[in-house]
Amino acid sequence: MPRPHRLSISKLCHNLWNTNEQNQKYYHQDGTCPFCPTLEMQTHIYSCKNSAAQEIREGAIATLQQTLQTAGTPQQLSTLLTDMLQSSTPPPIVDPTSRAIVTAQLQIGWHGLHRGHLSKEWRNAYLASLPAHSKCKSERAHTWGGRK
Repeated sequence: MPRPHRLSISKLCHNLWNTNEQNQKYYHQDGTCPFCPTLEMQTHIYSCKNSAAQEIREGAIATLQQTLQTAGTPQQLSTLLTDMLQSSTPPPIVDPTSRAIVTAQLQIGWHGLHRGHLSKEWRNAYLASLPAHSKCKSERAHTWGGRK
């Protein structure tokens, strides 16, 4: 991945994205969202109700879904992840695997999910979805979930 992309992802993960809230704080510029009159904080970026902002998020979710499909993510995990990213509260859970994922994600922080902080239960669910005869299961799960 190119260095600018890595830097952007690192800033996102550590809640250091350059938002208008920061521009207001450090440079005395307008701190409102470019789409609405609300203060633009990182959490607002994920929930702005403006149609243009929603379109941008829908495009990003579509890209994520494509990436998850390419990575061989089971549909259940892909759907749960995208549903959680689009919601400000935990979705209703039926099956035990999803319940374990949501519970673990709540323990490390719901909004951490937006910054790429996934609980280890995501990786465990992906690992469990791989066929028993699959080669390099652990390495594939590590690549998918980012942990060993």
